[in-house]
Amino acid sequence: MVEKQDDDFYDEESYPITWQLNLKLTKEFGKFAKLSFFAYNLFNHRPLYKVKRSGTYARLNQIAYFGANLTFSL
Repeated sequence: MVEKQDDDFYDEESYPITWQLNLKLTKEFGKFAKLSFFAYNLFNHRPLYKVKRSGTYARLNQIAYFGANLTFSL
C-alpha cells in the first residue's frame, strides 16, 4: 500500500532569526522577602513570516507581557 503525500510535503520552512529583549529586576528585603518585576519582549518585536505551505502569515514572537513576583523565605 502506497500513501500519497501532498505536493508541499517536502517543502522546507526556513525561519529567520528573531530577537526579543527580556528584563527582570529584583529587590531583596533583608533575608525574608524578594520583590521581582519582569517584562518579556520589551519592544514588542513580532515580525510577520509568510508560511510557504499555506501562503498565510504568522507572527514569530510572543506578545509583550509583564508581571511581578513576591517571594517570602522562612
